[in-house]
Amino acid sequence: MKKISIILASLICILSVGCSDTATNADSLQDAYFKIGQKLEDKKELTKDEVGTILNGYKYKKGEEVKDESNEYSSKLHEFTSNNERLTISDSEYDHESMIELTYELKDNEKEVIALFAPSEDNTSSNMSTALNVSSSDIKYHEKISNILSKSSTFKDSYNDIAKKVASDSNTSIDDIKKIIGSEPLVEEDKVNKNTNVKTTQYGFKEGSEIIYIEYIKEGNRLYSVSYANEENFVIKSVINKRLTDKNEKLYTNIFTYVDSINTQKILLNEMIK
Repeated sequence: MKKISIILASLICILSVGCSDTATNADSLQDAYFKIGQKLEDKKELTKDEVGTILNGYKYKKGEEVKDESNEYSSKLHEFTSNNERLTISDSEYDHESMIELTYELKDNEKEVIALFAPSEDNTSSNMSTALNVSSSDIKYHEKISNILSKSSTFKDSYNDIAKKVASDSNTSIDDIKKIIGSEPLVEEDKVNKNTNVKTTQYGFKEGSEIIYIEYIKEGNRLYSVSYANEENFVIKSVINKRLTDKNEKLYTNIFTYVDSINTQKILLNEMIK
């Protein structure tokens, strides 16, 4: 990948005076994230004028310089903000070669989205370079992304059924859960929830690369949370009824996944705003 340090060093100047180029100004920081990310993924040359045009008009803040544990290599952060959006560009020095990382964040009253794009060091495509994290208090966003990400399987369908029960404060027993999943738990463990200090019982089910964890609050035997992980395609999902331990809390849902391309991220985020 061509060095991009010069691009970032020139951003303040470019953004203050504007520029003329074939690139077009982004309609939003999400749009900017995908414009820049697609260029990098396609291994196309990205000039300072193009970056300046795409991000022209957005509030800019030079972020801190972050160093690694050895204190030998550093990353310079460049932040752009607009209302409830933030785009962070990280210019990392590693073995005297520059590479770029993009982080897009969107936060409102219903959801929080973090999208990450980090080209692999050898400039080849990697499904570990593009990640998406979605948190929400509304189960509808969780269901949309969950259904797109996961291929149909017994555990996926079971997770979706149980997630709805967690979200609806359903009076569901562990025997009901066993029937939904169709098997006995491989793990049953009493524990104290580290976030709430509430005593719970956790049950673990496994089939192939898929894992489901169920957590019950011991007092009243109330269904508290369900989590799902797929070791094969790096999908992690959870729904937690935080209202059971604090009446001021909301339902919490989360999905973290690596995806195969910047375009897949775009498809998923478009689903979020429908």
